[in-house]
Amino acid sequence: MTVKRLLIVEDDAVTRDTLTEILRAEGYQITAASNGREAVELFMIDPFPVVITDVEMPVMDGNELISILKDFDMDPVIIVLTGHNELDIVIGIMKKGVFDYIIKPVDGRDMVMKLGRAFDVASLKRMKKIHEKEKLVKLENQISWLNWNEQIIKRDYDRIDRTLFKSLHTSFNQGGGFGSLVTLINIITQSAVKEGDNYLINSEIFDIITYNSVIAQKTIDFFSEINFILSTDFKTKVVSISEIYDSIKAIIDRQGDNKKVKGNNILFSDRKMNFDDKMVLIEPKYFEKTISELFMNAFKYSSKNSDITVIIDASDKNAEISVINVPEKLPGGIEGIPPEYENLIFEPFFRLVSNVYEDFDSLDYGLGLVIVDKVVTKLGGSVSASNIRDYSNIAASSVVKVDFTVSLPLQKKN
Repeated sequence: MTVKRLLIVEDDAVTRDTLTEILRAEGYQITAASNGREAVELFMIDPFPVVITDVEMPVMDGNELISILKDFDMDPVIIVLTGHNELDIVIGIMKKGVFDYIIKPVDGRDMVMKLGRAFDVASLKRMKKIHEKEKLVKLENQISWLNWNEQIIKRDYDRIDRTLFKSLHTSFNQGGGFGSLVTLINIITQSAVKEGDNYLINSEIFDIITYNSVIAQKTIDFFSEINFILSTDFKTKVVSISEIYDSIKAIIDRQGDNKKVKGNNILFSDRKMNFDDKMVLIEPKYFEKTISELFMNAFKYSSKNSDITVIIDASDKNAEISVINVPEKLPGGIEGIPPEYENLIFEPFFRLVSNVYEDFDSLDYGLGLVIVDKVVTKLGGSVSASNIRDYSNIAASSVVKVDFTVSLPLQKKN
């Protein structure tokens, strides 16, 4: 579980100690400072994601502290403590770019509620900044991929084909579906008892056959869907990024069961004002399926009790949807996606691990990301996958995260 570190800046010892006691009881790791200068020194040693500060303090007041903290690369989410409740004073505080304010005397429940949201916002802010920095690294990786793609012409086709068919064989025999049906039919052939014109079979075997036939049908439907995507022209429509935002929010709201499997949480970036004016081309049904597949992929490979971050952003040319998760370590200590596999994971039947994820309502044939790639390509966009490193906690080692980003070109507004 992630430790939630918090800096409290308050010159009044009684208030400072009271806040510390309340918030430590809620599981927060508290560091306290008695003035702005002391707070800056502590922040420079190891930046805090969230800071609660008083305004009126000696040595350095809250206004100066806020200005200094806002200049840091990883600036914190700031909550201001104030003894004033006049509207003009409160508005002045919020104009400084702080997240929220709390009027003294402090209501413990109100503070805990606001802090919960503040840490979600802090996590989103951090991931947005890391994501921007990693875009340059992605460009370098793409150049490496193009060089590798030229070399692959000289590959050993016999070895590649053997690997493909081994993957096919493994896929159709794991977990359920066709492989299990063949095994079950063999069992029935040997154990069924004939009575007149009928055969008696074990009821448990019959139930298993029924279950696996459903899986087999889902597989056939899945293959048919991929064929449809490849061979049919989409009925596309131009929509605003705001509509995309609402669609993804609705998908997130339906992830309750998937979130429970490993105790994951989804953090969703805020809607931006320019989302109404920027348009993209989508096919609604398959766009929704694409985003759902990215969520399913993130849930399967995320470490327990970690956050999955969803960021929607727009440049002058493209809209970007990023799904970022903290991956489980793979066999051999591999973290995330090795660079040489960043493009291969979109190939049919390619999987980094052979696990079957029975707790999720999905097929484990290594085809989910194929649909993502084919749909996004047909919409004129691109999808990429890469590792990013979160160095935001100076006191600890960096954390590897996996970033899947869908990029769609902007369209002219009708």
